[in-house]
Amino acid sequence: IQDHFQLRLWVCVSDNFDVDSLAKSIVREAKKNGCQVDEKSALNKQLQSAVSGKRYLLVLDDVWNREAHKWEKLKSYLQHGGSGSSVLTTTRDEGVAKLMMGATEGAYKLGSLGTEFVEEIIKKRAFSSKKEEEWPQELVGLVGEVARRCAGSPLAATALGSLLGTKTSKQQWEDVLNGSTICDEENGILPVLKLSYNCLPPYMR
Repeated sequence: IQDHFQLRLWVCVSDNFDVDSLAKSIVREAKKNGCQVDEKSALNKQLQSAVSGKRYLLVLDDVWNREAHKWEKLKSYLQHGGSGSSVLTTTRDEGVAKLMMGATEGAYKLGSLGTEFVEEIIKKRAFSSKKEEEWPQELVGLVGEVARRCAGSPLAATALGSLLGTKTSKQQWEDVLNGSTICDEENGILPVLKLSYNCLPPYMR
């Protein structure tokens, strides 16, 4: 990848697919990679200048937008790149992959993460302030159950592990496992998980 692409750009999109904001983020990333742009010119011209003639790889991470006209507008900004340029989009919404990227054969569905890796993520998040020998064993014993609740999702593991890092007793951990504190006013549902939650059918919620 480093040899093939002259310019490598990574932009987190999330639920705000505002074309001008994305263009600014892409230009900002391009500047970090040594691209020179005329900041007095219009935003679309800045972006065109940044990618013009360069074979680029642009990763648009965590896309939720289903409005095709927005994607078409962004593509029009990017069309001056060199031959062999690529845009890679990640999404948790299969509809977005098909609609925005025209992805049929070009979509890759990632499988679930293995349990041991999910547990590792949870431990690193939940016990980050302690050495391993100082981890409370009564809490370590609950990590397996927390991992099962994550269903192979590294995002869920990161979110739950971070939440559990603020809990110090076995009862607090069990409350999280029972769902009584995940959605309270203090913790909320972490925004990254709320996006996925909103896209679930009612019976799965």
